[in-house]
Amino acid sequence: MNPYFKYYGKLFISLKTMITKSSGIALVIPTIAISTTIDPRRAIIFLCILAVLDFITGIASSYIEWSKTDRKITLISSQKLKMSAVKLFTYFSGILVVYGVELVFFDKRFQFTTVTEKDFTITSIAIAFFCAIEIYSIVFENFKKLGFDVLANIKKLVTVFKDTKKDVE
Repeated sequence: MNPYFKYYGKLFISLKTMITKSSGIALVIPTIAISTTIDPRRAIIFLCILAVLDFITGIASSYIEWSKTDRKITLISSQKLKMSAVKLFTYFSGILVVYGVELVFFDKRFQFTTVTEKDFTITSIAIAFFCAIEIYSIVFENFKKLGFDVLANIKKLVTVFKDTKKDVE
């Protein structure tokens, strides 16, 4: 199977997960709200920072997995680096396409008053989606491989909170 198809499949699976799972929705809503408070240039810089953090935590998690093997495979391969470049190309070409569509077809900004009073553009939503994908990858995939399961710790914290609340009542 072509590795690019595999990557794009993973991208769509990540989008589906973010929309259907509670952990994904918990990231999407604040990310969209935050993306409307900053201008697109800053949002793109934020996306670049997230991509670098995802790259670093991805290498660290790969190192953890690599150290558990017999170390005959390489830690960093050119194929994995190519996929990082493909990811960045996809993000930025997607943003450019959405921005082009916005320039041609959208005259006004719009609002989601249930989320925030700020004005939205489809470009800000696209940037926010890509930021949410990166945050999801860092927090729920790479951190888990590094031995820190954020979702399990949140569930444990909620359980402790509920138990403490019962004891207080």
